[in-house]
Amino acid sequence: ASLAANVEEKAQYVKNKGFDEDAYKRWIIKYLEEYGSGKKKDFVILLKDKLPDTMNDKQKLIKVQNLLQAMRKDGVIILDSDNLRAGNWILVKSNS
Repeated sequence: ASLAANVEEKAQYVKNKGFDEDAYKRWIIKYLEEYGSGKKKDFVILLKDKLPDTMNDKQKLIKVQNLLQAMRKDGVIILDSDNLRAGNWILVKSNS
């Protein structure tokens, strides 16, 4: 029983802590490699259960928005529209 409790505590710790920024960005990139494009809501669904349990839904939405904007600023993804809600995020292909 104590072993099970210890394992549960470790699992809950990871759920509360979440993953690092690069892990979330890799999931977004994998999604875009697989499907070609995606809307913000797609990434919210993708990452919702991977983001920390300590975040509420609004905080998770803001986190996804921030990840997408950071990736855009880094030149990893672009938005195909000026409309953030209707636009599709697309992976920028490198020439290398």
